[in-house]
Amino acid sequence: MPHIVWIGFSVIVVTLILLNFGAFRRKLRELRIQGAFIGELEHLATVTYKYARRIVILVVGSTLLLGGIVMIVLPGPAILVIPLGLSILAIEFAWARLWLRRVKKTIKKIQQKLYLKKQDPPVTPKELL
Repeated sequence: MPHIVWIGFSVIVVTLILLNFGAFRRKLRELRIQGAFIGELEHLATVTYKYARRIVILVVGSTLLLGGIVMIVLPGPAILVIPLGLSILAIEFAWARLWLRRVKKTIKKIQQKLYLKKQDPPVTPKELL
């Protein structure tokens, strides 16, 4: 349980940092200060933002994905949570996009099989009598 609290706290802190990053960039644009140091600082801020965004996507998506996998055994909506986790991970990672496509194809195949099983066979005139 303490790990879940720690992960939630980490996600909140990183989200707050990302929200403050946008204000920081706007302020730098407003000032239009010339110089190599400011250019390097903007580049560093951009690179930091990209890595922080990737880390947040990784933490949130993998948490949902692992929670969905656990829900396969335990009671819970694993069918909904696993694709949700994969779709969040697919924002940033190509391997997750491939797995998401596989999951979608599998779901469509299952739906088709269930639909075919639910259809009643055609009624012949002999059965009506």
